[in-house]
Amino acid sequence: MALKINYGSDVVVLPADAVEGCRGDDLAVLALICRMAGKVDDRESLIGAVVRKSGRSETDVAKSVDHWEKKGVFAFGDADDSLDEAIKSAKKDRNSVEIPDRHPQYSGKEAAGIIDSTAGMRELISECQLAVGKIFTASEVTSIITMSDYLRFTNEYIITLVTWCCGTGHKSLRYIERTAYNLFDEGITSVEALHEHISRLNAEYDDEARFRAALGLGGRDLTKKESSFLHRWLYDFGMSFDVIKKAYEITIDGTRDHKLSYEYMNKVLENWHSSGAKDISDVDRLISDYAEGKRRSGESGASSFDTDEFFELALKRSYEQLGGSDTGDPGQ
Repeated sequence: MALKINYGSDVVVLPADAVEGCRGDDLAVLALICRMAGKVDDRESLIGAVVRKSGRSETDVAKSVDHWEKKGVFAFGDADDSLDEAIKSAKKDRNSVEIPDRHPQYSGKEAAGIIDSTAGMRELISECQLAVGKIFTASEVTSIITMSDYLRFTNEYIITLVTWCCGTGHKSLRYIERTAYNLFDEGITSVEALHEHISRLNAEYDDEARFRAALGLGGRDLTKKESSFLHRWLYDFGMSFDVIKKAYEITIDGTRDHKLSYEYMNKVLENWHSSGAKDISDVDRLISDYAEGKRRSGESGASSFDTDEFFELALKRSYEQLGGSDTGDPGQ
């Protein structure tokens, strides 16, 4: 028995179905698999040879080998089988190729087989159970298998994802699996990329918490409208939280019934942004310069933000577009 490539000799030609959605790591392993044609006689020898050539872990190589073998790219057969017979047995009519289910189903026997044949799978399931704090049901075990066998995430990746989700209060395996699919679709498939993604999200969560505290919103989740304004003020405008809080105070003082109006607040921050303000010292300077200008022109009352022309002019157009509404109801 010798490894034979089923789609050609020397030059490997693969059908689109075989490579669609595959990872770069799998393609790298495939290149080494092709170099082993006629040189290894069984799966263990193939995995060992690729591990030595690539420096990758045995677990990762085994997953890639399983991936390509299931795709029908290679098989172990008699060395004297004709190429035509090998191709005939491996190729399928394109219309009859079964497209994998977005959420594949594993029978109990299949799941048990994957657990027994995949290095580190039992340890992975055990560590995930410790992270979640419960013994998994068969369905929950299948979620772990799906992330490993179908999405082809490494054990380290899965443990990192499960631990992070649990840390954010999401311990449902269905939620974690859905998150895994979303990450896969976004191309976040390496442990390094996952860590960067988590760091970015953690920073955003911290920003949201500070935003809620600054505006007195309590612990509730932000609405889409509030989140949009937060991203605009904090990330697009580059404003500090001190500036945002200052704009909030001015908004409360400047609207009827002292209600929060995001449109009013946005206009204040837009005006400061167009003037180049980034931090509270910049804003204080703008306000001081405005007050000094009014003092020099012989006007008074520069400390009142209720009626100051500075804000009235900045908000006039916005109010006209809003039909004169200054309500702070986020739903409007």
